[in-house]
Amino acid sequence: EELGKLYPQEMVRKDVPTVRTPEETHGLFMEKMKAGDIDGAVDCCFVKGDQAYMKEGLNFSKSEGRLEGILLEIENITKSTSYYGKDVEYDYPTSYKGFEIAGSIRFKQNNEGIWLMERF
Repeated sequence: EELGKLYPQEMVRKDVPTVRTPEETHGLFMEKMKAGDIDGAVDCCFVKGDQAYMKEGLNFSKSEGRLEGILLEIENITKSTSYYGKDVEYDYPTSYKGFEIAGSIRFKQNNEGIWLMERF
């Protein structure tokens, strides 16, 4: 109990009804990003532990002029065949050193039934 107070778990593994699907979370993220709202996009759509990292990374990408390219890459996602317990993963096409590969975004369902993204 004492450790639980010091290190609260954001994601408790229990069955909860889905309130917002991974696809809806991704759509909301893209909508806010296209409107230029990085903070709002990250706050609504990422697990708490990854929010600061994602804000920093997306703001850096914006300052380097790479944000639009990143958004184009992750705009179209497809559900992966990979399975990670109760997590789900969605893939998007990308390239690395001239090779076409699949990038991925993993989603976790929180206690309120909202699927949130993890850092990518």
